[in-house]
Amino acid sequence: MAITVPAGVRRLRPVADPGPRAGLVARPDDRRDEIRHLSRAEPAPEWIVVAAEPITDIDTTAADMLEDLDEELNAKGISLVFAEMKTPVRTKIDRYKLTRTIDPAHFYPTVEDAVGAFHPRRGT
Repeated sequence: MAITVPAGVRRLRPVADPGPRAGLVARPDDRRDEIRHLSRAEPAPEWIVVAAEPITDIDTTAADMLEDLDEELNAKGISLVFAEMKTPVRTKIDRYKLTRTIDPAHFYPTVEDAVGAFHPRRGT
């Protein structure tokens, strides 16, 4: 199903690696750089939605990077939002206390749900 992504939202789908891990664990610098690139779009997005289904694990290095990145985005008024995150990965996000910076309400079961949650904020 095609998803219409409204103005103000940018979508990032991590690319699976040849190895057993993907996304933030395998290449955290690539993911960070791609998210930073999306954050510089004009007009600036209000949300960057990460379709996190391919992410199978998050280690402490990736957690530190994610916390720094989220603080950087928050300073620009941009929210990092996750969709389709596996429960074990979400458990690690909580264990690493990343919800100090990432809004706990910004985890959605599907990309469609994340986009749908953005619409009421915009009155569309």
